[in-house]
Amino acid sequence: MPALITALHDPDLGVRQGATEALGRIGRTGSGSAVEPILITALGDANPEVRKTAAVALGQIKSPTARAMSSLIATLGDAEPEVRRGASEALGQIGPVAVPILLTAPRSTNPKIRQGAAVALGRVEPAAAETVSALIVALGDPDPEVRQHVTWALDTLDRQQPGPSADRAGSRAGYDCCPWHSRVPPRSR
Repeated sequence: MPALITALHDPDLGVRQGATEALGRIGRTGSGSAVEPILITALGDANPEVRKTAAVALGQIKSPTARAMSSLIATLGDAEPEVRRGASEALGQIGPVAVPILLTAPRSTNPKIRQGAAVALGRVEPAAAETVSALIVALGDPDPEVRQHVTWALDTLDRQQPGPSADRAGSRAGYDCCPWHSRVPPRSR
């Protein structure tokens, strides 16, 4: 692993991105505690592709720490949309363990963090009652883009439930809250 850590400082983007991907694979195999601090550091890389790869890799760690999840929440405010999307996907992939920290995001002054947290909450299965309640409250957010992301998340959670709304979900399979999420494949039901 020391060679991968050194590779994270290589001037070549491909080398840094490859090292980040390799660290993510190591994290998936159960060595998350060893690679997590390194991936958190990679979230600060100058290149957005490396930051996105680090975010996605953190979402694949079997048991991420609160520090990793807090770092992903902060990354939801990244200047680059693809990095924000990677962090949102990662938090959604972490699953129910990420919900408590995602529920703190509405207090952020950064609307991008509130938007990304809403999308991540919409991806967590199964949806917890407090998730739906928090999203309903977030419909009152002063930022219209946050409200748009919240409605997308609520719709996504609604489609997880059996019944008439899930039956009609097929007609909205291509629906996304914004172009940022249009590249994300629809959730499986």
